[in-house]
Amino acid sequence: MGNYKKAKYIFCGGCCRTYGKLKELSKNLKGYDLEEFVADLLKAMGYRTKVSPHGGDSGIDIVAYKDELPPRTMVQV
Repeated sequence: MGNYKKAKYIFCGGCCRTYGKLKELSKNLKGYDLEEFVADLLKAMGYRTKVSPHGGDSGIDIVAYKDELPPRTMVQV
């Protein structure tokens, strides 16, 4: 989880610079760290998220939604 800690600080700055950092960071993160990063990114975009327990999740890693009513966005990382 060492690489993921650095991700917390990339949301400031210019849009293009931030996109480049996001792209670079996503290449370096793997597995559960990448799932947590994507969930945090969705939260920053205004979604509520639920990360599936590790293993046995039928391919769905994150459930994202804006409010308690459908629709739900299912994310496979």
